[in-house]
Amino acid sequence: MACAAALGLLLAPRVAAAQRTVYERLAFATPQEAAQAFLRAWRSQDFATVYWILAPETQNAIAETYERLLVEPLVGRVPPTANRLAVAEEAMPILAAREHHNDMAWLFDFMMQVGRRRGATPFVLPEGVEAGTPAMLPDGRAASKVGMLEMLLTRSPAGHWRVLGVFGPGADRSQLPWGIGP
Repeated sequence: MACAAALGLLLAPRVAAAQRTVYERLAFATPQEAAQAFLRAWRSQDFATVYWILAPETQNAIAETYERLLVEPLVGRVPPTANRLAVAEEAMPILAAREHHNDMAWLFDFMMQVGRRRGATPFVLPEGVEAGTPAMLPDGRAASKVGMLEMLLTRSPAGHWRVLGVFGPGADRSQLPWGIGP
């Protein structure tokens, strides 16, 4: 009986272990996986997931930009028809009134949603365009074309691939995450 049970275990199809946490679901082994997940999250306007796919140095840059009360480097240039001050006031929630005020992913999602409502986006992803095959760069990072945009990817300290930034033509790559300066 024990032999039959052991044989059954050996012959049973292997089921992949469920990915229990967001950290496990976002542990990308390749730059292509990270790029595709980023595009899916961006297109579905799940900016909290976008935030978690970003590289740690990009997350730090977002937090520093937020602390300096700058909106446009994150949400994109505010159109001339929109009131810049109103966008900034709406995008910077009154922290005491917000349930998730210590969660930078929530704050990033909130700011990006405000930007979208007000017509400010850092870039537009062309419909149906997917990330190209990433090219490895000499510094160990990877670059992937998405239409006219370039997505730079890097490894996190844990070895998982993350998006460093997405840049349009002529963007300042030193300004994370989208190449838009203050």
